[in-house]
Amino acid sequence: MLKSRKDGKEGGYSPATIKRVHALISNILSTAVRWNVLLDNPCERIQPPKQARDINDINFFTLEQTEVFLNALDTDFSDGKIKFQHVVFFQLALFCGLRRGELIALTWSDIDFNAKAINVSKSTDLVNGKPYTKAPRSKSSIRIVSILESVIELLRKYRKEQL
Repeated sequence: MLKSRKDGKEGGYSPATIKRVHALISNILSTAVRWNVLLDNPCERIQPPKQARDINDINFFTLEQTEVFLNALDTDFSDGKIKFQHVVFFQLALFCGLRRGELIALTWSDIDFNAKAINVSKSTDLVNGKPYTKAPRSKSSIRIVSILESVIELLRKYRKEQL
């Protein structure tokens, strides 16, 4: 049975709150170990709960929205409002499910045109206003992603344009 909180809502602390408090206490106890006040940090033996992602918090296009977006992308490209690289970027995002940082970090060596696949092994982020490429946050983020033939053709065309 869930206990009632002071604010009248059901349930306890969120996993994010527990993780922050755990990190704070662990940091304090680590300092105590460095100062020889404690022999070890008991927080190192405790695993805080993982944050569960609520599928309802994730925003994504419906099929109809995707069609409208792709049509607008084609129209804006035809009108010269956007560049071809943006078309490629959004096609990869939509059809391969890559994150922005993963897309920005892509190099031609990550794309296997014969196998129609992308090797996702790094991500780019801004650090102090400068791009910084690093390994993804988790090992499960390193993966091989299949590419549709239509996107492969776009990539070939973009590669030829770049060369």
